[in-house]
Amino acid sequence: MTSLKTSIKTITYLSDTGCLEIQGASLEFDHITGNQVYQSGLFNVTLNTGSQWDITKTSLIDTLSINSGSTVNVADSTLISDSISLTGLSALNINEDGHVATDSLTVDNSTVTISDEVSAGWAVGDAALYANNIKVTNDGILDVGNTAANALQVDTLNLTSTTDTSGNIHAGVFNIESNRFVLDADLTNDRTNDTTKSNYGYGLIAMNSDGHLTINGNGDNDNTASIEAGQNEVDNNGDHVAAATGNYKVRIDNATGAGSIADYNGNELIYVNDKNSNATFSAVNKADLGAYTYQAEQRGNTVVLQQMELTDYANMALSIPSANTNIWNL
Repeated sequence: MTSLKTSIKTITYLSDTGCLEIQGASLEFDHITGNQVYQSGLFNVTLNTGSQWDITKTSLIDTLSINSGSTVNVADSTLISDSISLTGLSALNINEDGHVATDSLTVDNSTVTISDEVSAGWAVGDAALYANNIKVTNDGILDVGNTAANALQVDTLNLTSTTDTSGNIHAGVFNIESNRFVLDADLTNDRTNDTTKSNYGYGLIAMNSDGHLTINGNGDNDNTASIEAGQNEVDNNGDHVAAATGNYKVRIDNATGAGSIADYNGNELIYVNDKNSNATFSAVNKADLGAYTYQAEQRGNTVVLQQMELTDYANMALSIPSANTNIWNL
């Protein structure tokens, strides 16, 4: 083999029995020395029908397509690809000491998970997931969990949706769980909250009641000195998108019987670092937290927990004559 680029153009997995490993004593461009395992080169990789690729060392490829229930695991290794796409209930798992870098990542009806165990730093090469553009749609999920700061570095996060023939919305999900997550990226979609419009739809932000999302934008700020002090909001002079634009739903995932009103009511869930943002946020569900149900409510450039009605369980308990309202923190 004298030229990897001309000898290998496309590698396709058809089942989970394959393994993308080329071994040899030496290859052009000094990619391999001795008996090291080679997993890099200029080619396209496609995984189909429940295939699995456990990446080792460093893999440098053109395009990576993960389809029809296939899985790519990145741990103690690095994956660099011009573009990565996932479709059909596929998965990309970035685990401890795993790093993925790409220009474009599309998550369609699939899941990308950044493990809590990943390590990350400020530099691009230190990010668990670095991408210029990420699109999450059609019930796709980008799950950052309780990852370290800077585990995700992205310029634009397009959190959008599709509509099926029955009119049902299938939104992309950005799940931060209980993280206090700072998104230094533009959050965008072209959806509206007007149900009469053809582009009605939304992106979905999922979190627990103790989670918090700050949306800063991608650094297109209007005052460098203030930015460095961490005090200034972004503007849209460069890319015409400030911190956020489009329509979003907010889902509260944890429902517990614990806690008092003071623990939840009015607590900030989302802060958009742009007072002039036209992004809209609304609740997709109600969560039972303590004795009351709560849902997300937009207030200017923030989203907070809004107290609603008593939970069914609290109502049932209070219907008992001997019930003590102090127990319920009412």
